[in-house]
Amino acid sequence: MDRLKQRYRSFLATEEGVRAYRAFQRVVYGKEDSLLSQLETNVLPLVRTSCSHLRLADVGGGDGRRCRAIVRFLQTGTKAPIELDFIEPSPVMMRYAAALLPASARCHSCTFEEMRGTALPHLCLFVHSVFAIEWPFLCARIEELCAAGCQCVVIGDRVDGLVRSLKAIVDANGDGKRTSIDDVEQALCSIGLRVRAVDLEIPFTCAAGEIDSLEMTLFHWLSLGRRDVCRKFRRVCQDQSRVENGVVSLVERERALIVSADDSGGSDTRRRAEPTGGQ
Repeated sequence: MDRLKQRYRSFLATEEGVRAYRAFQRVVYGKEDSLLSQLETNVLPLVRTSCSHLRLADVGGGDGRRCRAIVRFLQTGTKAPIELDFIEPSPVMMRYAAALLPASARCHSCTFEEMRGTALPHLCLFVHSVFAIEWPFLCARIEELCAAGCQCVVIGDRVDGLVRSLKAIVDANGDGKRTSIDDVEQALCSIGLRVRAVDLEIPFTCAAGEIDSLEMTLFHWLSLGRRDVCRKFRRVCQDQSRVENGVVSLVERERALIVSADDSGGSDTRRRAEPTGGQ
């Protein structure tokens, strides 16, 4: 495992790391979680859920808040019982998640690589979690899941997005390379899986007087604990922002991949979702 993945797992296993991630989420997605709104509107309706009961796995589900909302959304749509396997290696995150998720949820405090003995899911979610998974294992396991009839939903930031640009700056010290959603899409298409891509645009704002605080929040999480915001980081934030009437507006660009087996040799279909507001 490269040093960057080790640092990521170590930081997220601390209270400071969890606070940094939650603060980052509030800045980019707002209190109402605009990414969740995008999933419910533009991604999850494209997933097969017509079964007598739905087995759902959430890999790297964090503090469980988004997973809980997704379960409720799917429950409303399918009217079928849902079995949930929740996988989260951070003991701090898992403590929060265990208090939020349904009592019937099976919570696994381990990495995806360490996961053993669960029933095959019908649907497996990877929401901003592929970076922490070892690369050869990730693609091989998704291929195995799809071959057995599972659909996988993989979400990450696009190379043309703000967060990906900022990650490139903080990763310039050579500790490793973060797996991007573009890397995953290319690899899964190359092994013959059917990949449907949905591009998501997530606008978020802050008051002009709060831009320094916003940049610090983004940097603290993306740098995995550092606080010395560099000039280049600030410049990228400013270059990708628009200021009007005392309000700073930015846009994060992400992509959701809906992955399944395809006997015809794979295909790549694309859709662009309408943006959903952040804060």
